[in-house]
Amino acid sequence: MIKYTFKLTKHKDIFSVRSPQFPNVVSYASNEEAVLKKFFFDLDNELNCLINANKLIPAPVSNPQRKEKGDGSFALSLSAECTVLLYNAMQRKGIDRKQLATLLALTEKDVKPEDWQSDKLKNIKPSTSPKYKKVQRLLDVCLASTINEMTEAFRVIGCYLNIKVENFK
Repeated sequence: MIKYTFKLTKHKDIFSVRSPQFPNVVSYASNEEAVLKKFFFDLDNELNCLINANKLIPAPVSNPQRKEKGDGSFALSLSAECTVLLYNAMQRKGIDRKQLATLLALTEKDVKPEDWQSDKLKNIKPSTSPKYKKVQRLLDVCLASTINEMTEAFRVIGCYLNIKVENFK
C-alpha cells in the first residue's frame, strides 16, 4: 500500500491541505470536506503531470505518524497505486510508452511461448497495430483500468501484480 502524509490547517475561515511529499499540491476551501476532496483531485492531477513528464514519483512514507492536530496520512486508491507501480516498473526497466504499446500488441502468432519473458520481445514487430490510447489510459491516475489490463501490462514488461488483503491496524 502506497501511503503519504498530509497537513490540514485552518486560518480564519479557510482550510488548507498540503503534503510534504507533493510540495506542488496545496488546496484551499471553505470547509474541511471540500478541501480534502479538492486535495485528492489536485493530487491525481499532480501524479499525472509527474508521469507525463517522466519524473520520479515521491517515495511513500513507510510508517506515517500523527504528531499534532491536522496531521494525517492517506493511501492511494488501488487503481492509482497500480498506475504508479506500473509507471515505476517501466522507469526501472527503461520501457517507454511506445515500447509498452508494442509489447501489448504482440500475440501468440508473433512470439514463441518460451520467448515471452525474454529480452527478444523488444525486437519483435507485432502483427497487430499498437494501441497507444490504451497505454495512455493505463498511465492515467484519473482513469481506472481493469485488473486484467494492468496484469497484462505488468506481464509484458516482465513483472507481476501482487495484491494482498490485510487487516486494519
